[in-house]
Amino acid sequence: MDKKITDKKYKGDLTKSLRDKIIARYGKKGVNALIAVDNKRVLKYLDFFVVIGNSGEYVIADDFCTCHDFSYRQNKCWHILAVKIAEYTGVYTEMPEWYQDRWAK
Repeated sequence: MDKKITDKKYKGDLTKSLRDKIIARYGKKGVNALIAVDNKRVLKYLDFFVVIGNSGEYVIADDFCTCHDFSYRQNKCWHILAVKIAEYTGVYTEMPEWYQDRWAK
């Protein structure tokens, strides 16, 4: 998220003011990211963050996402934004396992 949006006074709190700033800056991506955070669809595994999207689970590592939107446009998608918001506010579900172990199943 932008430095302007993540002002210290908002740290850890997803206030109405912060929500409004996110939506003003990111539009529909911001709305989708906030919905994912609100609905506990951001998961923190031992190795990756995973966002449960509209059509599957997407692995997020830094500024990379496995979704089609990111692959096609090479631009930050709402899944990455959801992880940034979740990290900033601490609102995510911790999963005490390695996500990559799920690939072997």
